[in-house]
Amino acid sequence: MRKIVILGQGPGYENCPWDTDKEIWGLNMSIMRAKRIDRLFMTDPIEERSAVKNGEFTIEQIKEKIAELNIPFVSAYEYKDMPTYEPYPILEVVGKLGVPYFVNTICYMIAYAILNGVQSIDMYGINQSSQTEYYEHKACVEFWVGVAVGMGIEVNIHGLQSQVLRSADGKLYGYRLRYGELVERLKEGELKFNSNNK
Repeated sequence: MRKIVILGQGPGYENCPWDTDKEIWGLNMSIMRAKRIDRLFMTDPIEERSAVKNGEFTIEQIKEKIAELNIPFVSAYEYKDMPTYEPYPILEVVGKLGVPYFVNTICYMIAYAILNGVQSIDMYGINQSSQTEYYEHKACVEFWVGVAVGMGIEVNIHGLQSQVLRSADGKLYGYRLRYGELVERLKEGELKFNSNNK
């Protein structure tokens, strides 16, 4: 069974189990921060990454790190000077999955996982909680998570700060409770709910 971790850069990425037998697929600058990456995805040009623009890393440092680790580097942009470069298979992905809806690299990673027969996805540091992420990206990430789940893929989202598959307040509509609280109340035999549930 092929299992992967999709590793973002948001709070909680450091909780990734680095010694796991799962493949760790890194997003963008995770290559420079994570303890382990087995495959890197970057759909924006390297020179446009904020970590390059603000001088934190140079393009050469990033390329050297990818070469040092000798890992597949999947990108929407061509990098002929990088031996492990793989073009993102956009035509195959859309041809097989039918929807050209991608607003960030995470979406591309989930679709790539579906295309490649992954059966389990764990997500760390994928929070979608900043203003741009929440209002512009979250829906698309959740769409691809839904496609994956609908195809029988187990998806686990780790991290208390992640807004993926959560309402703004974290509560289930109508019940006015977080799911864990609801489960506890049901276990305790509290099956009655009223407008005082807070």
